[in-house]
Amino acid sequence: MSVFFCVSYARLGFCETAANAKINKALEINRSMVARFEAQQLELRKKRAENPSVISDTELENLNYKIKALREDATRLRGLPPKDTQTGEIAKDWSLKKLVSAPGGGAPDHEIIEMHERALKYVAANEFGKALALYQEIVLKNPEDDQAYIIMGHIYLMSGQYEKSESAFENAAHIDPENIHEIAPFYENKILQNPDDDTAYADLGCAYLMLGENLKAGNAFKNALSINPNNRTALKGLNWIAVKQN
Repeated sequence: MSVFFCVSYARLGFCETAANAKINKALEINRSMVARFEAQQLELRKKRAENPSVISDTELENLNYKIKALREDATRLRGLPPKDTQTGEIAKDWSLKKLVSAPGGGAPDHEIIEMHERALKYVAANEFGKALALYQEIVLKNPEDDQAYIIMGHIYLMSGQYEKSESAFENAAHIDPENIHEIAPFYENKILQNPDDDTAYADLGCAYLMLGENLKAGNAFKNALSINPNNRTALKGLNWIAVKQN
């Protein structure tokens, strides 16, 4: 990772959305409680199998009720959309936030807007190669199109092409420093939609590394590994942080 990128982003600072932070914390607590109750439930079932008279059905029913209530609360917190619409919701997060203007601040370039719309359709269909090709055309036509660079950065990051991701995000930040706030929240929103997505946590960790936020990166990687101990990105990320600290 380039020194320029990490230092510049550290200087600009990172602003978490307060609402997202609260929801993330509530979901983290929720997931921890579910895991604890499920472990208790498993232990009670083992004991009852060994000695049926020791464990009552009421104890297991109480745990079942608590787990069900917690899962319903988690669904409410994250506002989880149907699984077949999640990719579409992600594409909406990447919808154009600024009009694409012609050089000199003239009228919007409708050709580029149409290219953005087509690229977002490719993103929604997980056709990232086609989307990247279009975004590369867009930045050739308009090198100041920071939204194209932001989305390219996300696609490269999720594809494991971290150097290209860093370069794209750096270009976006150079055009408009406020783009710093559009990087990590995308992965936080993915986690809100699916708190058990270890890949989203690992990608969030990588985003934090690019932002120079090593502590937050480490926490994200640990969350990924708590869900999937074999997540290679998270394992490599924690190893990289450990090497840097020594």
